[in-house]
Parts: sequence; structure tokens; C-alpha cells
Amino acid sequence: MTKLLQEAINKIQQLSPEQQDAIAILIFEELENQLYYSNCFRDDDEWDLQMKNDLESGKLDKLIAQAEANIKGGKFKEIDEILCNS
Repeated sequence: MTKLLQEAINKIQQLSPEQQDAIAILIFEELENQLYYSNCFRDDDEWDLQMKNDLESGKLDKLIAQAEANIKGGKFKEIDEILCNS
């Protein structure tokens, strides 16, 4: 345990049981948030790696060609049109 954390715990121990419980709830919420966000970023990293691998292996070539053909043929919507109409 770090010195700073030990100091915080020492101060918390001087509080009423209700105040200690309130701080414990805040700590648990923060720990859950940290776990959630660390998992989200890890998932993003895995997704990015998968996309990179799919692009390099040619798995996306057909989709890219179709998107390019749609753009050339005028078969697309501007992003603002999509976002503003949703």
C-alpha cells in the first residue's frame, strides 16, 4: 500500500460509520469505472488490430471497392444528412 493511500485510510477511520460507508461507495464506484473504461479501451485496441489485419489481408477489398463505386455513382449521403435526420 502506498503512503498516500495509508494516510487517506487513517483519516477515513476517524469518520463516523456512515461517512466511512459513503466514501467506500465512492471508492467502489470509481473502481468499477476504472475497470469498465480499461476494458473499453482494450476492446478498442483489439478492434483496431482486427481492422488493420483485415485490411492488410484483403478481407475489406470488396467492401472498399463497393463504397468507391457508390461514391463515383453518387449513391451516398453526406454524413451531416445522416446525422441530422436521425
